[in-house]
Amino acid sequence: MGCPDDLGIDANTGVAEELEHLPRFNVPGDGKFEANTHEDIEARTRAWLEVNCQHCHNPSGFAANTGYYLDVFRAVDTSYGICKGPTATGAEGSDGRSVDIRPAKASQSILEFRISPAATTPAARMPPIARSVVDDEAHALVRQWINIVVDNTYEGAQGCSGN
Repeated sequence: MGCPDDLGIDANTGVAEELEHLPRFNVPGDGKFEANTHEDIEARTRAWLEVNCQHCHNPSGFAANTGYYLDVFRAVDTSYGICKGPTATGAEGSDGRSVDIRPAKASQSILEFRISPAATTPAARMPPIARSVVDDEAHALVRQWINIVVDNTYEGAQGCSGN
């Protein structure tokens, strides 16, 4: 009950092709957008953030007090980190950066730092679960998304001084 009548099972792979799913972050074009377009990069980045961060960064999660929420259904605006100042990271978790996501400037974004090789202490590293090794592919994708896709047209971008 509630399942679609036609799942679009591929005869060769046996995989249901007609189910809504998050794109695999490391497979360009896996979602509904052409590979490596801005839409594809954003969809894959958001999928990675949903899987790795959203379990805490949601209104009922461990990081609910931050107001920084990373579910794929949310608009990419201040609550998604655009020009949003930190509430709980402290100096160690922010690396001196003043906002979670600064449009076009990954090197000035707290998100980029926290998932990067530069975040070497447990208090700075994200995601906190099973983070003994940096996910280099995801880090590169997040950097690409912030530097190339996120710009001043995103809601909340006006909140960054010196964009």
